[in-house]
Amino acid sequence: MTDTSTQQNFRKLLTGRFAVKWDAILFSGGGNDLIDAASVGPTEPPDLRLLATQAERGPDPASGDAYISAPGWQTLRDPHDRRF
Repeated sequence: MTDTSTQQNFRKLLTGRFAVKWDAILFSGGGNDLIDAASVGPTEPPDLRLLATQAERGPDPASGDAYISAPGWQTLRDPHDRRF
């Protein structure tokens, strides 16, 4: 986590002449649950993984959504299901 009012170096990386051209910036509001869930390996069932395996997404994925395991994200979103 960062606070742009106290982390001046971080803010400089986002704006101004020292800004970096980022390909992506990940904002996480999931905390440890998201990190724990993302660390589940590809040999686990789809409802226990956040990311789809190569076999599940196919050889030529049409979009970024193909990389997501829908059953796994449903498990993470369900407040009554804490398998991660």
